[in-house]
Amino acid sequence: MIPITLSYIKYYSWSARYYPFLKFGLGGVFEKVSSSDDNFTNLDPTAVATLGLKLKIHKNFSLRPELSYMFVFQRDIEEAKYNGHFISFYIGVIYK
Repeated sequence: MIPITLSYIKYYSWSARYYPFLKFGLGGVFEKVSSSDDNFTNLDPTAVATLGLKLKIHKNFSLRPELSYMFVFQRDIEEAKYNGHFISFYIGVIYK
């Protein structure tokens, strides 16, 4: 599963060192599905919502933990019984 989204990020100024942010995005998820009968690829629409915090740990470096929720719309496929719901946690080190 490979998600591709276009996102909007809104930063809030909490202090000189902490910057909480919200990120919302729309896009698609490219997936390759294999079953005992057939193999096929699919592109499903998706929406992403993220809550995060940018922490300045040095003059040029920041630590960025994020908690994301991704909704993948799959009900347009005949065989799909459910939509996809994914929660992920990410920690990144950002330069500048």
